[in-house]
Amino acid sequence: MTESLRPEQLAEYRALAEQIAADPWVLSDCEGWLKIWRESALTHIVRDESGEIDGFSEPSSHRVTDLVVEIELDSWDPGENKTDDEIRTNIGSLFTAREALPALLAEVARLTARVAELEKSEEAGHRVIARMSREARGLEGELVRRQRRIADLADRAETAQDKVQRAETVKCWTNEDGKRFVFAEDLAEALGYEPSNGGDR
Repeated sequence: MTESLRPEQLAEYRALAEQIAADPWVLSDCEGWLKIWRESALTHIVRDESGEIDGFSEPSSHRVTDLVVEIELDSWDPGENKTDDEIRTNIGSLFTAREALPALLAEVARLTARVAELEKSEEAGHRVIARMSREARGLEGELVRRQRRIADLADRAETAQDKVQRAETVKCWTNEDGKRFVFAEDLAEALGYEPSNGGDR
């Protein structure tokens, strides 16, 4: 059974949720670039009827901290490159988990307030209080799992980014036709994999 959050942990998560709400991010996957921008840095923002961002322009100049994540991919669209798809999934999950935290904490606060209200009632509210308390504990457990998931995804994203950076250091060769290429074993070595065979180049 998942333990309930300690008051200091919940206070820490609430402070984090307030920072997230005050500093929204925007995920962009466009033309081989996976980016997370601070919304405050973007220009010409267009929103749909629900208030979600439907379009924007990147700034001509920005602070280093305005561009939270910037990863150059080898593919433009999902399904074209397995490594890129894994990076997209990890970064997307990390982004979604961050955006979900304020809503989860708001739900915890709503349930906590409801529990406090029901505690003022007499016998008719006792069974409801027990059920709502269980729901609140379940949500607290979900918050703990999401925090662990965020940490795991951050580690994965860092590992994936490190592989991308190592892949970029692989030496490119040029054949007689002027076309550039790399040897598979060089790329495998850079990524930390064993070559598929021991044949000569």
